[in-house]
Amino acid sequence: MNETNITLIGNVLTSPEWRLTSTSRQKVTSFKVASTARRLDRESGKWVDGNSLRVRVNCWRNLADGVAQSIMLGDPVIVFGRLYTRDWVDSEGTHRTLYELEALSVGHDYSRGRAKFARNRPNTATSANEAPDELRIGGEATIEAPDLSTGLSPDDPLHDSDGDPAYADPVGLGGLGALGDFDPMGVLREGGLDAQVIESYLRDAVAHPETGTSGEGGDEDESDDHTIDPLEERLATPGPRGRRRREPVPV
Repeated sequence: MNETNITLIGNVLTSPEWRLTSTSRQKVTSFKVASTARRLDRESGKWVDGNSLRVRVNCWRNLADGVAQSIMLGDPVIVFGRLYTRDWVDSEGTHRTLYELEALSVGHDYSRGRAKFARNRPNTATSANEAPDELRIGGEATIEAPDLSTGLSPDDPLHDSDGDPAYADPVGLGGLGALGDFDPMGVLREGGLDAQVIESYLRDAVAHPETGTSGEGGDEDESDDHTIDPLEERLATPGPRGRRRREPVPV
């Protein structure tokens, strides 16, 4: 209740800094965003800069991981979260106030560029030297976190295939060609099965779809003296390549 949730549109003013809280050991990534209003100057007829707002954005847990590896200095971003102020007195006795935004969601502004969601960027350190008091987040002191980068690095060889036209093929059909060209008989022949045996088996399967019953309304034959058709016999017998023995498959 009574929380001030806002959507902030601006540019990253400092490189994201990945830290750990000193007591609870929670991951947090912080960076500053500058949002400058634009207004139309009626005298000149041009758009000019208006008032500016500078806010420190704090991202926790999983959001901290993604932001630390995706957001860079100068990126246009859209941030949604809870706005609040933090007051303290520095070592010189000066009363200071800092605007902070506890982010719930962070993303790039795609009206100003493009981005690739899956690729992670390396962890970066802050480009500004801040006082220890300013490094407190939510009133809790923080320490520098180790390199917690996850995923593939930007120079990973797996990225070399990005943009390959082959990725535009329908899923599951790449390299197979048209379905009309698929020859199941050819696949069976390559497995070591004789063409005549295969064709004979298929003819018998069509002519006698209920093979394996003892007659109309009769029970299934449970005796051990049943006859194995030629294809089942070939499947149950190891081929010349020493294939693994397979059990008969009912039709």
